[in-house]
Amino acid sequence: MKKYICFLIVILFSIIKVNATPTELYDSTWKVLSENFYDKSMNHQDWNRWKTKYQNLATYEDTYTAINTMIESLDDAYTIFMQPSEYREEVLSMDGKTLQFGIYIRKLKNKCLLIPVKNGAAEKAGIKKNDILLEINGKSIKDMSADDFNTALDAIDNNSVEFTIKRKHSEDKTYKIVPAEQQDISMYDTPPYKKNKIPKNIKYYRIVSFMDRNLARQFQEIMENSDDKFDAYIIDLRGNSGGIAKNAAVMANMLLQDKEILSIVDRDGNKKVINANSDTLTKKPIIVLADRYSASASEIFVAALKDNNRAIIIGEKTFGKGVMQDVFKLPDNCGINITVKHYLTPSGNFINKKGIEPDIYVSMRKYDYIRKNDRVLKQALKYLKNNLKISR
Repeated sequence: MKKYICFLIVILFSIIKVNATPTELYDSTWKVLSENFYDKSMNHQDWNRWKTKYQNLATYEDTYTAINTMIESLDDAYTIFMQPSEYREEVLSMDGKTLQFGIYIRKLKNKCLLIPVKNGAAEKAGIKKNDILLEINGKSIKDMSADDFNTALDAIDNNSVEFTIKRKHSEDKTYKIVPAEQQDISMYDTPPYKKNKIPKNIKYYRIVSFMDRNLARQFQEIMENSDDKFDAYIIDLRGNSGGIAKNAAVMANMLLQDKEILSIVDRDGNKKVINANSDTLTKKPIIVLADRYSASASEIFVAALKDNNRAIIIGEKTFGKGVMQDVFKLPDNCGINITVKHYLTPSGNFINKKGIEPDIYVSMRKYDYIRKNDRVLKQALKYLKNNLKISR
């Protein structure tokens, strides 16, 4: 049973000057903000004064400082300027090219750290956590722009790749990694602690991020092939800080019928309502686990199921991020993440800085972490047993 929904957040590219002067970079940033920031009042200030505040900037470092000062005046925690290395990391994390190799690439200062997924292709090839990436297929990554990085990754799509790495107390070494046919490093079917067993008639999903562009498709395939085997579902979003909003909306669509998922409001006040279509992948009971770190795309999913009485939410109040961003490319391989819209839950609530209250409040205590006692998951299993007559 296929379910589709039209909902997209993308990295936006424009025709821009790549090698720009520091002043041109500042002017471009001012223009992109003025045309796209979701609050047209620009935080109730005369935005034009920033256009001429900094003239004849001599260095890029001076420009970065000027741009960040300008952005701070907007009082928006999610509008963020990115220098070339930071922008490269952002593009990489959204693009997901390395997922087939079972690896994360994380930018830290001037280093690219490799984080292999357990039992993934990279780990099997010999890559270890916090190995430092030096080269991709013999090409140094030191001076790569975001575009160069993605070009290198595009070239290795569906083929083996050679990563040259630096490891503490070892000589530099090159590893050949053969991609797995399919790897999902965003969703697991086992709880955080092995001692917490899930009954065979209950399906558990732990979604750690909505960033993987393939997540919704993988979720759909699993649901379509397993629904007749289970009596209920537990979807664990604890610690999930979000990712691609489209994933959350599409996955909520798979579990709802003819219900509103969310409404998106742009900078002109125009509202677009996103509704689920008429079929669903399952009608079985659903429990969603959430905590104070469940944010952004996670909250879209939580609110859609909660407000439509499709799931019971157990855990803590969520983080409270009700705004959406797009990533824009700037000159000199820089970028900017701009808040461009906000959204309302199906009940019309604006959850920004407020969060979503659970139906049943349960929090983990310090002692629970030490003993690996998942009180929240236990409460979910208890609820299924007592209220839905689902045996353990």
